[in-house]
Amino acid sequence: MIETEQAVLPPKSHEMWGFIGLFGFSNYLLRTVLGYIAVAMDHETPSSSTDNNRKAIILSAFFLGYASNNVLAGVAASRFGGMTVLHAACAGWSVCGMVVPTVFDASEGSAGSVGTIMFLLGICCAPMFPASQAVLSYFSTSATISLGASIRAAGAHAGSIIATFATPMLLTAMGWRAVLQLYGALGLVIVTMSMLLGPTGGNQMKLVASSPQLGESAP
Repeated sequence: MIETEQAVLPPKSHEMWGFIGLFGFSNYLLRTVLGYIAVAMDHETPSSSTDNNRKAIILSAFFLGYASNNVLAGVAASRFGGMTVLHAACAGWSVCGMVVPTVFDASEGSAGSVGTIMFLLGICCAPMFPASQAVLSYFSTSATISLGASIRAAGAHAGSIIATFATPMLLTAMGWRAVLQLYGALGLVIVTMSMLLGPTGGNQMKLVASSPQLGESAP
């Protein structure tokens, strides 16, 4: 049964699973670093800022943005296609991450300003799972979708692991501004690779054959 279903997978399904894993990697690489960045911001302006709860504000703003867009992201993926939404989301979370230092410097560390860009970052990160699930539903069968989802999860966890181990060293060597810009630039590279090299059909929706109605005979 499994061999039969694998034989009818859309072309280059395995390559698409790999790209989904890369999107998960970029998403969690950037999400995991936010705690480090919040601490680095406080260390940079420990006494001059009146925003004593900056860490709580900016991290809460991210998750508020993330939670607010989960359902809408799923609706958008169904309407416009999973890969279109995923490309836009990855470009969005990458650009938001890259401009956080600019917002911080321009606002002199204002929690409100940084929290606003973190809220937008959360909105952009939210489509990762609903949009990628729409793509996986087409590039998988009932026997293989768990494998595709596992590759996505592996990519996401790899992003968290690498960010956890690499970020402290990179912060010492480069500073938090350069780290955010590096992680954001990596996301833009992944989007570009997916658009140029990724399999076609990422916006297709899998049609499920309906069962014969009572009184009807199957063809």
